[in-house]
Amino acid sequence: MRTRLFVAAVVIQALVLLGWAADLEWALARSPRIRLAVAQRDPRDLLRGTYVDLRFEIQEIPATMLTPGALPEPGDSLWLILAPKGDVYGAVAVSRIPPTLEPGQYAIAGRARWFSSGASRPLNVEYGIEHYYVPEAAGTVPPGKLQAEIALTGNGRPFLTRLFVDGRPYP
Repeated sequence: MRTRLFVAAVVIQALVLLGWAADLEWALARSPRIRLAVAQRDPRDLLRGTYVDLRFEIQEIPATMLTPGALPEPGDSLWLILAPKGDVYGAVAVSRIPPTLEPGQYAIAGRARWFSSGASRPLNVEYGIEHYYVPEAAGTVPPGKLQAEIALTGNGRPFLTRLFVDGRPYP
């Protein structure tokens, strides 16, 4: 009897993990891919190896895009409406509620990270895709124009899929 309970508990946990992974893979497979412009910094962590600390252009939202009476608090959920700007996407509007999009636009969900009450200070937004872990033995990211390809799910959740350096995939 104990053996059956143990096996049942292991099978249930395995099914939950497989279901979770399958749900994420299904969301990624159906998600559109867009590119964002980024700046980089290459720190090294002894436990995690080399990674790239990404600083997206859409992380600093100008105060002019914000509604004066509805300024977000740190930790508030935000949606940025993205539209094509050359070969990358850029922010065109900010919303505190899930937005209605026009053709060619996408919404990315983030959290207000820091806001200064000064009228000209930008709002910083965090998306959860700010680190790219470099595969072992791939070295550091070479210098050049860096872009990140992200997959956006229907609810605006971003997934970092790969990096491009001067238009070429890295690594």
